[in-house]
Amino acid sequence: MKGAHSYRVTLQPSDGCSAAAIAFTHSNHDDIASIVERLRASTGLPDTQAAALGVGLKLMSAVVLEHRRDPLFSGIHAALGDFIRALKSGP
Repeated sequence: MKGAHSYRVTLQPSDGCSAAAIAFTHSNHDDIASIVERLRASTGLPDTQAAALGVGLKLMSAVVLEHRRDPLFSGIHAALGDFIRALKSGP
């Protein structure tokens, strides 16, 4: 992916449970860290929720976009686009 940012995503339990950590790499054309900072500044969400929203939304939207013709994603593609546009337009 041209101009892509590469990330290593790790989800590691912090509550002492025995679940294994999940780790994978992800490339995205956007700088996800800067998106999280913009969400922290503009949404009024607590920092951890803004981070979860930004990271989760970018990971999910990349998968939905890549598989937009797959019937599994047909119901969410338009709604996700509407949500992202509303989020970008601010309160």
